[in-house]
Amino acid sequence: MTLHLLGIFILTPIDGKFHMSPGFVGSHMYLEYLKSTFDMLYREGVSGYPKMMNIPLHSRIIGKPGRSEALREFMLYIQKHEGVWVATRKEIAEHFKEKFPYKPGFLAPGRPRGL
Repeated sequence: MTLHLLGIFILTPIDGKFHMSPGFVGSHMYLEYLKSTFDMLYREGVSGYPKMMNIPLHSRIIGKPGRSEALREFMLYIQKHEGVWVATRKEIAEHFKEKFPYKPGFLAPGRPRGL
């Protein structure tokens, strides 16, 4: 049997909004949006409700110099905050597998037969 971890995928901080209308007009808008999203989630996290922020990226979009500079600035910004874990999808899956091992009959940790 193959087990799957279903993760959260949100479209709001996706770099594809550089190609959408309405979307990010410039890298400054992208950086400010990432910071605002992070700040809100961080406040909720430090108050006892940890959060996960997913930033979908595409090399052909974020790889432009001005856009990648905004991402670099964001990464420097979040490093200044205590308790932030920047992880790959694989690391997140391994963490969940370790902390919340699969139990037959339970689809979510501690919840019989589903959410």
